[in-house]
Amino acid sequence: MNKLLRKIWCVVLLGGLIMNAQAQVVNFDETWKEFLSNNKVSNISKLPKPAKASINYPKYCLMYGTTNFCSNSVTDAENYISEIRNFGEEGYRKIPGFIKRFQDLDNKILAYHNTNDLWDDFLETHQVDFDKLEKNKLARRVCEKGTLAKYTFMETYGYYCKGDVYKAQKLFENYVLQIVDRTTLKVSDVEGLDDEIREFRKLFKATAQLEKDWKRFIRTGKSK
Repeated sequence: MNKLLRKIWCVVLLGGLIMNAQAQVVNFDETWKEFLSNNKVSNISKLPKPAKASINYPKYCLMYGTTNFCSNSVTDAENYISEIRNFGEEGYRKIPGFIKRFQDLDNKILAYHNTNDLWDDFLETHQVDFDKLEKNKLARRVCEKGTLAKYTFMETYGYYCKGDVYKAQKLFENYVLQIVDRTTLKVSDVEGLDDEIREFRKLFKATAQLEKDWKRFIRTGKSK
């Protein structure tokens, strides 16, 4: 009887291990499909890490690289990019949809660095070159929030200096402030951004009051 019970227990245990392994594979495959469809994943922390020789390893690195990049962990993202390159194009090019997503992440990381260079120049000169912004317009589609905040603020500043106050204010309110006030971005983590935003908040508040005073003057002939 004891031998029979031990055999039954071994069968149950082995079956459980097989089912768990299958569930992990299903979870990985479903997560990869989700990533391909919308370029983001949920519950990534539960993904099993494949062996480096596995065809799933570059998928794993790409999903983690994208997630880290969107979370402002750019160095970690670049490490995953390096792992993919080490795996080799001959291997990952066989994966449907992989190259498109990989190139997209690689290009957006480049846009991140280009935006940093433009931002450093801006902080030093407070001049905006719209030609350079246009060449780096992919930055507007980057999920890393600091890049979005820098890029849209430089646009705001540039339009304001060109005299297009309306467009500058709309950009500031609908993009810059939405990023800094309603996302997880810590403005203090972006060099110089906090001071620039503080000044433009004051500026557009004063502009709004000036418009009200001007309309009152036109209507009544009195400034107060």
